[in-house]
Amino acid sequence: MTSDQESRPNVYTPRTLAVEWGCSEHHIRNLINSGQLRAWRLGGKLLRINRQDAQEFESSRAVRDPVASSEASPNKRPGRRPPAARLDR
Repeated sequence: MTSDQESRPNVYTPRTLAVEWGCSEHHIRNLINSGQLRAWRLGGKLLRINRQDAQEFESSRAVRDPVASSEASPNKRPGRRPPAARLDR
């Protein structure tokens, strides 16, 4: 285990994960409610997210190299702007 992994908690609250990812707690709750991010309830009310689930979500949302992806698909029309993408940490 690396020192970076040792400094991270094993379980997050929506607030602590939002701080780590640099987004709002509301965004984290939306990801949970939509089923994109796994979480569980503590005492029937409090949400908790396992570190492994957060890491799996992060790796599934990894941004690819835009140069490599544009070279891989030459059928795109020139001069057309790619759609905007939300970057999650």
